[in-house]
Amino acid sequence: MSGNKGAVGIRLDYHDTSFCFITAHLAAGHSNIEERDADYWTIVNGLHFLRGKTIESHECVYQFVRTSLYPEFFAAAPLYG
Repeated sequence: MSGNKGAVGIRLDYHDTSFCFITAHLAAGHSNIEERDADYWTIVNGLHFLRGKTIESHECVYQFVRTSLYPEFFAAAPLYG
């Protein structure tokens, strides 16, 4: 990923349910779809937490999204869970 792009993820266990929350700053514009897609998969495959946990290790995963195409839209979208 380029120097000013990246992602942050946190995880927690609440009672018997594991949660992961992710937000990212990816390339803007219509012409950068392939770059955004590649960055997304770099995040999904490369984000590791303590004790060997990955994004897929969690029962509930939420991705916070805001794009330059829809700046008024900000949502916590469950990836799964």
